[in-house]
Amino acid sequence: MKRVLFICENESGNQSTKHRVIDVAGFLGIAGHRLYCGRPVTIGRSRVMLISFPDYCRIVRDVRTADLLFVQRTSTIGILLVCLYARLLRKEIVFDVDDAVFTKRVWGVKNPLYACFDSVARLADWVLAGSHYIMEHAVRLNERTLLVPTAVNTAIFDAGARGAGAAGSKREFVVGWLGAGEIHLPSLLLLREPLRALAKKHGIAFKIVSSLGSRRIREAFADLAGIAIDYGPDAWLPLEEIPRAMADFDVSVMPLVDTPYARGKCALKALESMAMRIPVVASRVGEGAHVIRHGENGYLAGSTDEWVECIEALIADEPKRRRIADNGYETVARDYTISVVAKRVGEILKIGGA
Repeated sequence: MKRVLFICENESGNQSTKHRVIDVAGFLGIAGHRLYCGRPVTIGRSRVMLISFPDYCRIVRDVRTADLLFVQRTSTIGILLVCLYARLLRKEIVFDVDDAVFTKRVWGVKNPLYACFDSVARLADWVLAGSHYIMEHAVRLNERTLLVPTAVNTAIFDAGARGAGAAGSKREFVVGWLGAGEIHLPSLLLLREPLRALAKKHGIAFKIVSSLGSRRIREAFADLAGIAIDYGPDAWLPLEEIPRAMADFDVSVMPLVDTPYARGKCALKALESMAMRIPVVASRVGEGAHVIRHGENGYLAGSTDEWVECIEALIADEPKRRRIADNGYETVARDYTISVVAKRVGEILKIGGA
């Protein structure tokens, strides 16, 4: 059994760390591994995640006895130095990336948190890319780049979690959105006009999980007449509680503004909805455009008219809504569960029980 040293940008409770590292390592039964995570640091008005100096000292110690160094997202100068040291010791290196962090800029230059992305990617024995867009960039740096999607924990995101929320009598059709509202406000704003148009012909409600108490989100949607809006809780929900908050979604929407960073977005929010047999309508941006087959396991939309047309098709035709939801569920079960993704990682890296 290989001894694996994991270094992650974010805390252990972060979805990226949990789904792409902790869940996969747990399924593979990787024993004797060490996990180091970034800690929140405030710089000016920004909150960033950084590996502490004491942890760097422990990492240098632990890399000597590890067989494999698994770096998740982070690519600071400190991480590059750790990778160079690991290479000197002839350790195997894996670089796992689930966001297009290489597109991030601060004052027109590369974000220091990801300034060494290209160098770390070149040093790695394998680069695991969470989306096609990331893979297309990384493969130019390292031909040993493979597409590894972010897995859905179907023990949590399960159709049974909908319970009475889906079956109960409702007068309104619930359009639901999942994510951190303030961060994704520009994308959320893409829904304003479609919702306005739908409300003129249908009884609809809009549910955000969650706005996290954002005043800007409330102001942005305040003028939508005839729509009941649920802005969700003001604090983060534990992962295990999110499905219950989604239980009354009739459709889950995933709008994305077309930016270089958004093009690299994984489709996790869409997949979590599909795992719960909730039909999905998403933008033609990011990995969702690869996961969703338009009209079969979901819908893809761009213009206001397309968003209205897709959601209206689900409102008007309940059998179609069920068929789309069932096909979405089958997509997740076939390609995106922890067991499927973890086995692929295990086969690539020759670790665990794979």
